[in-house]
Amino acid sequence: MKPRHVIWDWNGTLVDDAWLCVEIVNELLRHRGIAPTTPSEYSEVFGFPLRTYYQRVGFDLEREDFAATGNEFNILYSQRLRAC
Repeated sequence: MKPRHVIWDWNGTLVDDAWLCVEIVNELLRHRGIAPTTPSEYSEVFGFPLRTYYQRVGFDLEREDFAATGNEFNILYSQRLRAC
C-alpha cells in the first residue's frame, strides 16, 4: 500500500522537540567555538533552506561541509529523541 498522507511535524506540533534542537545546535556550535543560540533566537532565525539557517546561527559553511554538519545533527537527534 502506498502512503496517502504525509504528516510533517515542525518542532512542537506533534512532538515537543524544539528544546532538543536548540540543545543539539548549541552543542555543535560549542564544538566549533561559536557562541550558543537561545530558544527565542532559534525561533527568529529558523527557516528553510536549512543551509541558510545554519549560516544564520554561525556555522561557516565555506569552511565545513553542510551535509556532514547536518549528519552530525541527525545522529545526535536520533540518539536523544526519546527524551521528548
